[in-house]
Amino acid sequence: MSIQYRFFTIPVKYEEEAQAELNDFLKTVRLITVHRELVCQEGQHFWAIAVEYAGGGSKGGQEPGGNIGKKKIDYREVLSPEDFSIPVYG
Repeated sequence: MSIQYRFFTIPVKYEEEAQAELNDFLKTVRLITVHRELVCQEGQHFWAIAVEYAGGGSKGGQEPGGNIGKKKIDYREVLSPEDFSIPVYG
């Protein structure tokens, strides 16, 4: 797992499209934190947002949405009770 970042700017007015892009992205990743700040620059007001999320895989990252639609495996159904149990030593 590696830490990944993606940055967004969302205008205070007419924000629907940028807001939808952010929300769609957040649905596809394992979120760690969101840093946000209201910025006023040259008379324009917007949210500056930094999304910190977990990426996985052996290549150091995972495309957003990479786990969507994958079926989870219940190893209690796949393994025998002996293989599924945790051995106790000592």
